[in-house]
Amino acid sequence: MSTDPRTRDDLLSAMRQGCPLCVLVERAERKAIDHFLYDQVNDIRQRDALRASRGMCLPHTEMLAQGRSALGVAILSRDILRTMTAELEAEAAGRKERESAVANPLALFASLGAQVGQKLADRIGPQASCSMCAERPRLEAPLIAGLLHNLRDAAFAAAFGGSGGLCRVHLANALRAAGAADARDLAARQAAIWRGLEAVLDEFIRKHDYRFQEPLLDAERDVWRRALQASSGWYEPETGERP
Repeated sequence: MSTDPRTRDDLLSAMRQGCPLCVLVERAERKAIDHFLYDQVNDIRQRDALRASRGMCLPHTEMLAQGRSALGVAILSRDILRTMTAELEAEAAGRKERESAVANPLALFASLGAQVGQKLADRIGPQASCSMCAERPRLEAPLIAGLLHNLRDAAFAAAFGGSGGLCRVHLANALRAAGAADARDLAARQAAIWRGLEAVLDEFIRKHDYRFQEPLLDAERDVWRRALQASSGWYEPETGERP
């Protein structure tokens, strides 16, 4: 497992912002997208992959839009639009050929009915998965290894216990990668963290009851957001974190 001190420091810093794996993977993805837009936008293999996937998924498309190369985005978008337009035109040309090959083209068209729309939709739909999503396991692997290794250290484990821990998605990934002892240890630590989060949620909900007039504490004000991330893996970086 990784013993790189930079991984340890990065994980400790990221714990203060949320699920450390969400924070660090999101940061790595933004860097990878910016690198692609600046230095690899003319890479034929990557352009082929993006044409097949019709671009990236919505979260990674947002990263593209927030990147630092409008020209790179324009080049990619032109590629994707050309591909989809060609698919629509190919379907129209194919339809004309089928109609000319039968005695009653109107009857043929009527028999196809709703199939026409479905075929057109399929042609412009993704033919492959988002290339950045496919890269995520590779980005996560060394971070998970570093987390599991460093949890054996008392100071690191104490910092982890005082944070929000991992979100459900990254917890599941870490548990799959861990050995039996590490998996049980991580599960116990995360369960304790979530019990604490549940207690804060109880207070947040109680104080919204009209019968109580107690003000919300600072730790309670955004607990609903922290709980949402914990249960779903949703992560939205603070504006200042974005490169």
